[in-house]
Amino acid sequence: MAPGRRLRAGAVLLAVAAAVPLTTLTGGVAQAHPFGDPQTALISADGETVQVTWQAAVDDLSALAIELQVVESGRTFVYQDGALVPEESDPTDIDALVAAPEFADYLLRHIRVSAAGQDCVGTAGAFDGLGDDGAELSFACAGPVRTAEVSISTLTDLHESYRTLATGSGDQGHVYTLADDTAEWTFDPDAAPAAAGGAGLARQALPQVAVVLAALAAVAVVVTLRARRRRPKPSAERVSTTHPQS
Repeated sequence: MAPGRRLRAGAVLLAVAAAVPLTTLTGGVAQAHPFGDPQTALISADGETVQVTWQAAVDDLSALAIELQVVESGRTFVYQDGALVPEESDPTDIDALVAAPEFADYLLRHIRVSAAGQDCVGTAGAFDGLGDDGAELSFACAGPVRTAEVSISTLTDLHESYRTLATGSGDQGHVYTLADDTAEWTFDPDAAPAAAGGAGLARQALPQVAVVLAALAAVAVVVTLRARRRRPKPSAERVSTTHPQS
């Protein structure tokens, strides 16, 4: 279990580039687009409660809504960066997620917290601002939280290359991946609650987001050039597909 750590630009660039194998970028068709803006998570603690604010891009929320089968199955998909993704993100996809109990269940399965060797009990808040502000999750622990282990694996079940850029108090940070989905976080008991420090932490995360995106973009360019040499460029075809219902 890796501790929450300081994100140094050079180290993150190399780590992310190495973590995205070329075969992943060019392999199989997936109804997900993991190479756009990364998911983010803001992690904080207030007394006996750990708070996690999770946010994902609109097209990723659409992909999740389709995967959870909370929206209509008939969709038009297009090829983008070697993956099959919805042609457009329907605003009603977010509304469907907000209203679906499956969404809250999904988040609480894929975001987990433990402190002092005990699992903390998670609850999902209102998702009214999901598209703009993300989803708020609270985890009640057995006592005041000074350190906690936080596991995040959201969307990695849709595609193994999804990652989450998480930030915490001070300059703590962690890039969650399928292979590295748990980190330890330290909380200052005298620090202000999450609401007071959220904007500042978000600003601190911007350079880290830029580094991650630059790394992914660089790898994607190389893969695109290699793919063009190996095979004809696919036409901008549209594929009408139906998501199977269980």
